[in-house]
Amino acid sequence: MGAVLHTANPRLSDKQIAFTIAHAGSRILFFEPNLAELVARLRPLLPGIERYVLLAERGTIAPDVADTLNYEALLASEDGALTWMSFDEKAAAFLCYTSGTTGDPKGVLYSHRSIVLHGMAAGLSSAFGFSAFDVIMPCSSMYHATAWGLPFTAAINGCKLVLPCDRMDGASLADLINEEGVTFSGGVPTIWTLYLAHLDTTGTGVGNLKRLVIGGSAVPRAMAETFRAKYGVTVLQLWGMTETNPLGVISTPSPLLMAEGEDFANDLPLTKQGRMQFGIELRIIDGDGTPLPWDGEQAGARPGRDVGRRSLFPRY
Repeated sequence: MGAVLHTANPRLSDKQIAFTIAHAGSRILFFEPNLAELVARLRPLLPGIERYVLLAERGTIAPDVADTLNYEALLASEDGALTWMSFDEKAAAFLCYTSGTTGDPKGVLYSHRSIVLHGMAAGLSSAFGFSAFDVIMPCSSMYHATAWGLPFTAAINGCKLVLPCDRMDGASLADLINEEGVTFSGGVPTIWTLYLAHLDTTGTGVGNLKRLVIGGSAVPRAMAETFRAKYGVTVLQLWGMTETNPLGVISTPSPLLMAEGEDFANDLPLTKQGRMQFGIELRIIDGDGTPLPWDGEQAGARPGRDVGRRSLFPRY
């Protein structure tokens, strides 16, 4: 339809949420029932919002948010016919805002072209390695850099998509993974700590789960080793940014890595950031901004800050 989707981050402060919605120029706000209280609180801060739409079954209302439309009722009132619009592939499609930065959140606008290219690259064997036989369960939110692009990559590869919504506790994830035959999932380490604790307490298995991609912070070695040794699940570490759509590097093995032995190939991704993905250009710099050699040993730092960074493993 040519509209831009801005996924607001409900974990920001009220002031920051209102800032991002106003800065984006958002006009229609869609929300789920579990966020009705937040929306009611924010409404006085959102003069630019013209319509509020509740994402719920027909007949469900949000009493605290007056004049709210119901999404399913809106769909039922239409005939379903749609003439797909045609526009430039570089037109805006998706808008995400950064978090954890100084000052106000920064908006990153994705084009239709960038989303498709990223989705194609993310499915390659050097990245997530998807096929139509995979069942994908993103455990990262859409406001977090489009859930790492997983919904689009899954669609491009014809994968079944399973959504946990707001039920991220270990028991709920274990049930969903086993019931839906999930083969691949991704999220921050905290989620998988809860999941492993549930498995350990209950003796539950991992079903068809084969691979996990973990980001947001460094993967604890004990977590990766437990998944691999006890459950046969391969853990991939990634690094990216909202500005890179978001994948930058992923710790997938290569023939040169495997030539050093399976133990080496399993260990190196836990101590290095990973391999560049298609479409990404990188350079490693020190704190003064001077480029460093790509020797698998040098670690970069952000200019002006004495902050160490893991090096890549370009030799492999």
